[in-house]
Amino acid sequence: MSSCLRRENTNAATRSYALASLMLAAWPVTEAEKKGEAYVYDARVVGSSACTTKQPIELRLYVKGSELRLGLKNCGGKPVKVLHDANLGPSSLELTPAAKSTFDDRSMAKFDPTVKPEYFTTVGAGEERIVGDAKAQPGGELKWGPFQYSGVAPKAKVKVVLAAKGLAGVDAVTGRFVSNEVTLP
Repeated sequence: MSSCLRRENTNAATRSYALASLMLAAWPVTEAEKKGEAYVYDARVVGSSACTTKQPIELRLYVKGSELRLGLKNCGGKPVKVLHDANLGPSSLELTPAAKSTFDDRSMAKFDPTVKPEYFTTVGAGEERIVGDAKAQPGGELKWGPFQYSGVAPKAKVKVVLAAKGLAGVDAVTGRFVSNEVTLP
C-alpha cells in the first residue's frame, strides 16, 4: 500500500473519530442559558470544541432525547456572515428513512423576499452559535424552520443541510454544507 493511500486512510479514520466524538458531545450550552435565559438572547456556545474538519464552517447537529440543536462553527480566522433565515436561507433536514411527507410553510406564506443585512448571522473566528432547534413530537411530527416533516420513523438518522453557494469550502457540485448525522430516539 502506498504511503499516500495510507495517509488518506489515516486522515479518513481521524475525521471519522472526530465526527463520532462530536456526535457524542455534550448538549451545547449558550452564553444566555448560562445566565438562565433562553438561548436566543446570546446563542454563542460556551466551551465549543475544536473544529474536526478543514472546512471554514462546520454544521454541528446535537441530539438530546427528542430535541435537535444546530450549531454553526466558524473554523476560520475571520468573522463569517451566513444567511440562515427561515424564509430566505433555511437549513433543511435529511432523514433516513425519509419522512412520509414534507411541507414547506413558505408555499402558503406571504413574505418580502428582499435579502437584508439583519438576515445574516455573523459568527466570529473560532466561535460556535446555535442557529436552529426542534423537538420531535409524538406521532413522528418534526418542525424545522419552515419545514414540517410528518411520519418521521423512530430511530431515524438525521443530517442538516444548508445551501451556501459562494462560501469557501462549500461542495462545488451541490453548493451545500452537511452536518454530522445523529439518530432520533
